[in-house]
Amino acid sequence: SLAKAKATGFVIPTWQDALKEFYKQEVIYLEGKVWGLRTSDLLIIIPSYNESGNIEKTIKKIEEHTPEFDYVIINDCSTDNTLEICKRNQFNVIDLPINLGIGGAVQTGYQYAVRHGYQ
Repeated sequence: SLAKAKATGFVIPTWQDALKEFYKQEVIYLEGKVWGLRTSDLLIIIPSYNESGNIEKTIKKIEEHTPEFDYVIINDCSTDNTLEICKRNQFNVIDLPINLGIGGAVQTGYQYAVRHGYQ
């Protein structure tokens, strides 16, 4: 059981457990727009893992071609400088403390969208 594993110190969390812990600790880093401040009812969720070579181009294209959409980057514990690029450019980013994989990153984006009233 999870409780027994926690007691012994040997825990490999599921992405659901990691996401719950993530929100409980509120280890969320958002730059750019203020947390919860929306400019649209529409949100683009961008799961990102080691995308330092692409993230700036991606966001610039989104801002250029779909300014009616808000976006959030889910940095899935990248080991490159993706987070630093996001912060430097003041992109909207949630930095996950552990790698949850594509499913966990997308679920984080869904949670963000629900909490902030996006469609």
